[in-house]
Amino acid sequence: MVRISKIPDSEQNIPDGILYNVAFGDILESNGVFAFDDSARSNNGDMRKVLATVVRIVEKYMVKNKNAVLSFSGYTDKSGLESSSNQRIRLYQKIIDSNWDALSFRFQFWGIVEGCQEEYIPMKPYSRILLRHK
Repeated sequence: MVRISKIPDSEQNIPDGILYNVAFGDILESNGVFAFDDSARSNNGDMRKVLATVVRIVEKYMVKNKNAVLSFSGYTDKSGLESSSNQRIRLYQKIIDSNWDALSFRFQFWGIVEGCQEEYIPMKPYSRILLRHK
């Protein structure tokens, strides 16, 4: 499942836009109750297909919601926090960087590093990525 949810206004620093978080994960069921789990790692070999689906959903969302600014920060579990590693943000950056020419033509990107926002620079590691339709 891909979930795009509004980030509260108090957490925004985005002029002329509304900030949304993008997350993807599994739907888990327990005793008839369903919950979204963005920490799930199925390791079933379909990561490329999953990421391609996330990209298509994001593209369609951005076309319909031109004032939206999407935030990608990935998921950091306990071991990731201990090692300062966020595999999902690295996956997002790999997709952006490998498709930079096509994506940067259609979208404006920013990177967040050490709490500071800057124009996105390919190959530079970020803790969070923001994008808006041009």
